[in-house]
Amino acid sequence: MLERVQSYIVDHRLFGSGGPILVGVSGGVDSVTLAWVLGELGYNIEVAHVNYQLRGDESDRDAELVRSFSRDRDLVLHEVEPGAMPPGSLQENARNFRYQRFEEIAIDREMTRIAVAHNRNDQAETVLLNLLRGGGFDGVAGMRPSRPVRQDSPIHVVRPFLDISRSDIVAIATSSGLPWREDNSNADLSYSRVKIRTGTLPALESCGESDLIGELVTISKDMRVLVDELLPETLPPDLQFGRLIGHSVPIEALRELDPAVRGWYLLRLVRKWLPEAPVRRSTVFSIDRLMDAPTGKRIQFKTGSIWRERDRIRFVPSPSEAEPTPAGVTTGNEIMGSFGRLTWNVIPSETVETQTGRFEIVVDENKIRGCLSVRPWRPGDRFKPFGMAGWKKVKSFLTDAKVASSERKSVHVLCDDERIVWILGHRMDDQYRVEDHTKRVRQILFEPAR
Repeated sequence: MLERVQSYIVDHRLFGSGGPILVGVSGGVDSVTLAWVLGELGYNIEVAHVNYQLRGDESDRDAELVRSFSRDRDLVLHEVEPGAMPPGSLQENARNFRYQRFEEIAIDREMTRIAVAHNRNDQAETVLLNLLRGGGFDGVAGMRPSRPVRQDSPIHVVRPFLDISRSDIVAIATSSGLPWREDNSNADLSYSRVKIRTGTLPALESCGESDLIGELVTISKDMRVLVDELLPETLPPDLQFGRLIGHSVPIEALRELDPAVRGWYLLRLVRKWLPEAPVRRSTVFSIDRLMDAPTGKRIQFKTGSIWRERDRIRFVPSPSEAEPTPAGVTTGNEIMGSFGRLTWNVIPSETVETQTGRFEIVVDENKIRGCLSVRPWRPGDRFKPFGMAGWKKVKSFLTDAKVASSERKSVHVLCDDERIVWILGHRMDDQYRVEDHTKRVRQILFEPAR
């Protein structure tokens, strides 16, 4: 088994150029054996364990086993206690927390790899689960041998046991005298994965003569070649993943894709741009309907939305809950915030050319009342667009300016203590224009967030 694991590591280049490896160890047979195997193969490893404290004394005994295992082998151990879990799916919250903390530990210890013990049986269960959930081609492809712990992270989760069966893991653990503990939640039928492991898979296996787990694993391997290597090469230039800009794709190009390929493509965009949204076939059907809907329609998810624009479908993540409520923080002659950065200088009027534009304006300094601030525009906001005599609602202005519905909520306004001075990136208010009698002007520059 050691040779098989080493060959898998080399074939899939799991550990890159080397360096220490963080191994997630729960105390179960899979993860304990993984740490032992990597140690036997000569890799420099450290151990991380999360005590969720969800099973009382059982959780504490798991933690003590991992401590003893690490101490006996002189391994560095990182213990994590998450405290109270947020509402929602317990398994999902636990997984998200675990990977977040493991990534933090890896960065702190200058590691690039987190090894976990998912095995061949786990892969088969995952493929079946994804089929039941309508996960599309990528769902059938199952777990990858290596993936970033989160999008764009330099830290990768690697799975050296992905081609090793659970029975082989138990056999080598037993013959090597390794300690481990059984998690009683592995028999809890309220979990879908447990139902598949104890009911669905055995029932399906009884219907045929082939190795069902082996067939599912083989299908997942073949599908990974299709979706990770072959299909991306068939995409037209304006749909290629590396060329997409602004979280949007052209509708006409989507229409020209084969429906099966379009379904795979759209679900991959959901994974990429709205990672917490449902990655299932029902989402594809909703986006297909959205392509035929009027401009401005959208699909709303908890973590973001998908919009129908004039000729594009745009994916818009929700703002982070951790983002400060104030839109801008003023320091000296600048305001910075989620919108970008504003800077200004107050100078004599004769030293600057009077101008107004999308990213630079010049206003009469004496017309500014109080302090400048930046905030998102609000329903009911009005201003006098530069060059016009009458008032106009900001909403109407944005509509006339053909600002896409999905982009409007990100539009901010610069205000003084009384009214709007400038719709950032669009038009200033005519009431602040520089006139012949103006003595001092404020030249304001806008750098949008990227």
